[in-house]
Amino acid sequence: MYACFKEDRVHRVHFQEKEMPMMSRVTDYVSKRIQEGSFRKMDPRIIVFCYQAMVWNIAMYKNMMKKWNW
Repeated sequence: MYACFKEDRVHRVHFQEKEMPMMSRVTDYVSKRIQEGSFRKMDPRIIVFCYQAMVWNIAMYKNMMKKWNW
């Protein structure tokens, strides 16, 4: 995240060359599914970023619970 704010070489390599192509493919897929009527009409980027945030949040939560021995 810091690299994204800083916009240095790490940001370019990770975000622009690796993250964005993957996000573009998923966004294209969601756009197609919206046109087919599988998803509600909305900005496909919002759906993809919310899904990504949900998965990241679950991963962090599970990692923290493991460290706290709950």
